[in-house]
Amino acid sequence: MGRLNGIVVDRQENRPMYLAIDGRHGADERTQHLFLVPVGDAWFDDTARVVRIDAPRRERIRFDPDEFDRMTAAQADEYERRVLAACCPEVGFYRDGQPHYARLE
Repeated sequence: MGRLNGIVVDRQENRPMYLAIDGRHGADERTQHLFLVPVGDAWFDDTARVVRIDAPRRERIRFDPDEFDRMTAAQADEYERRVLAACCPEVGFYRDGQPHYARLE
């Protein structure tokens, strides 16, 4: 699938939310193609010393750390809603539009 490139942390609760995976492929291996995977969809395989993802392949939302750093809080919230809609629609949202992460196992 790719290599772990980083972790996106919730800015308010300081907890890991997503793994940033670098999915370089074939002839385009010099170009970075980061996408996000929810932390809950991954686990560490101590025997092989790799992170494995036990989730169905879903739409992958591109992730650009430089662009993310330039986002306003409202833009970052909208980006998070797009990621959740693509990867984990079961999360749902509160009436104020904030993700309802407590629904996740």
